[in-house]
Amino acid sequence: MFMKALDAMGKLDDPMFGTIAPDETVNIVFNLSSGQDYRGPWNAGEMHDGTPIEYVAHPEPRGEFPPAPVNSADEQTDAPLGEQVADAPRARTPRSN
Repeated sequence: MFMKALDAMGKLDDPMFGTIAPDETVNIVFNLSSGQDYRGPWNAGEMHDGTPIEYVAHPEPRGEFPPAPVNSADEQTDAPLGEQVADAPRARTPRSN
């Protein structure tokens, strides 16, 4: 279906379709291993265009955690969770004869 959609838009013959230039972060590789580290052509050397790969051996978090979500007033309650479920409206179950 995806190829049919591209064809319907006339994009299958367009040589510039999908050639968005990458930003400056595509050459950064973070070591997220918890054991032995492996290096290879996927995380060492240069990119296909000659840009050197930046390997971050010991990444450290930067910034802060995002703020906690704020629920709207209609979603807030002081009742314990069990009471919220017990008081919730229930769907009627059809009776079989």
